[in-house]
Amino acid sequence: MKEDRTISDNQLRKAFKEFPLENLSPGFMEDLMSKIEKETVSQRRTKKLIAFLQIIAGIASIILLPVLAVYLCNRFIPGFSFSFSNLKINFDINSVLIGLAILLLLIIDSLHKRHEYKRQFKNE
Repeated sequence: MKEDRTISDNQLRKAFKEFPLENLSPGFMEDLMSKIEKETVSQRRTKKLIAFLQIIAGIASIILLPVLAVYLCNRFIPGFSFSFSNLKINFDINSVLIGLAILLLLIIDSLHKRHEYKRQFKNE
C-alpha cells in the first residue's frame, strides 16, 4: 500500500511540474497570507480549548464515576450503605510520591510517542 502511495505521489508531482506557473497579483497573495494566518491562529485556539476540555472531562469522570457507582448501589441493592465517616484513610507520603511519579512517567511517555509520530509522519 505504501508503494502505491509513493507511485501516486510521484505521478502527482510530475503532473504539477508540467503545469505552467501563473503570476498572481500581489494583492491576492497578501489577502491569502492574512487568511492563512487567521486560520492558523484559530486552529491553535481550538486545539488549546480541546486540550483544556479533555482535562476537565477526565477530572470530572474521575470524580463522577465512583459517585455514580455508589448512588446506583444505594438505589438498587437492598441493605447497601456507604459512608465516608466509617473510612479511616491514611495517606502515606511514599504512596503519593509513587503515584505522582507514575503519572509523570505516563505523561512523558504520551508526549514522547506523539512527538515521534509527528516526526515520523514528516519524514515520509
